[in-house]
Amino acid sequence: MPNAGVPWRDAATVVAWVRGPAANLRVLMIERPATQPGWPGQWVFPGGGVSREDRASPWLPASGATGAVQPPISQDDFMAWATPWFVEHLGAVPHDRWPLPDKDPLANRAAYVAAARELWEEAGVWLGPTPTVPPAARTGRVGRWPAALDLSRLCYWGRLATPPHEVRRFDCRFFGVDLSEASWPAARGAPGEVQRLAWREPRQALAASPLPLPTRYVLENVERLTSWRP
Repeated sequence: MPNAGVPWRDAATVVAWVRGPAANLRVLMIERPATQPGWPGQWVFPGGGVSREDRASPWLPASGATGAVQPPISQDDFMAWATPWFVEHLGAVPHDRWPLPDKDPLANRAAYVAAARELWEEAGVWLGPTPTVPPAARTGRVGRWPAALDLSRLCYWGRLATPPHEVRRFDCRFFGVDLSEASWPAARGAPGEVQRLAWREPRQALAASPLPLPTRYVLENVERLTSWRP
């Protein structure tokens, strides 16, 4: 494959979800602007790369935060699920040596901070006592973040690494967060980073086009994922 030597970038994705009075599930999704280098014009979940600031954050969770329990998202399951797509579009199933889960323990911990930061910066949702923050107040600088970040609300779902046929390769940790008790309709997309933001039922989200394969995979399995507890 042409990009087998391209290193993965550590990243985090967060699936924020709510259940309404009728127990209907909705997930928070954003549409990337067409000018964005990553997945332009596509609907995705909030997320991004793990930064140096995330690695140095005072809110880093304790060592081993991802736990020893087998999470519900796995690379092998994803590749098996995506095999028909790979065969149809690429003519073969990509094979690669995926990053080991313990290749960078600090990145595993910092991914929690990155997930919370991206949820705030891209959607204005803060994981703390105040669930929403005015968009103008958003910044990646830790010193200006709201206080009382609560990373314990993030449920670690597993990791997916970008197959080698992609130009941009990520070792991405996936998290879920239940915002059913928060004032979730107040979430707002960040100008320049988000074209549109919407709370959608999974079947509605699956009808959107285009969707990256990992996003579609999560949407098809989101009922199982949101019911899972470590």
